[in-house]
Amino acid sequence: MRWPRSRFDFNCGGYALGTLDWYSPYSDYYDSMEEMIYDENGYEINGVEYQDSMVEYMLSTLDNVRIAKDEYDCGKDERIVAFRCGEDDFHFVRKESDGTFTHKPGSHAIEPMTRE
Repeated sequence: MRWPRSRFDFNCGGYALGTLDWYSPYSDYYDSMEEMIYDENGYEINGVEYQDSMVEYMLSTLDNVRIAKDEYDCGKDERIVAFRCGEDDFHFVRKESDGTFTHKPGSHAIEPMTRE
């Protein structure tokens, strides 16, 4: 498959979500997790809360994203995209039509997911 843009132009989010741009699940890439893990009083919030806020941000900024009930809740023109986040990183993967998962680590090439 040949992409219209350089692999350096997009990250895992841009690949999995089809934007072919650098996509991050929060409003300011450079503030990143620092603003996500603390509430207005400076107390650390739990991982579920900041993951939920990232999902809310994605739903509010991307027209082509919705939450699927399960892997079978997917139309012919839709792809399953999985998302995970930690205290200082996030990653997106997408399910291909043959059932395999692929991902794009940062500016690296697109590759199949493997279990290690």
